[in-house]
Amino acid sequence: MKKTIFAASALLSLIATSSAFAQQGGGGITFESLDTDGDGIVTKEEFTANFKPPGRNGNPPPDPETVFTRIDADG
Repeated sequence: MKKTIFAASALLSLIATSSAFAQQGGGGITFESLDTDGDGIVTKEEFTANFKPPGRNGNPPPDPETVFTRIDADG
């Protein structure tokens, strides 16, 4: 249960950061845009297919699978 809460918190933090970035004209990543089937859970498949942030400060964008692995604490 704690791992699920941690993963959800990490994902919400990522989305909040992305949302702030989106407000600055950098993209529109939201939980709803990642949860394409609307079941309230973002699977690895949904995440990697829909998480497409731009690169920042001249760096390439992060790899969606690497990001998902970092925030999916309970596998």
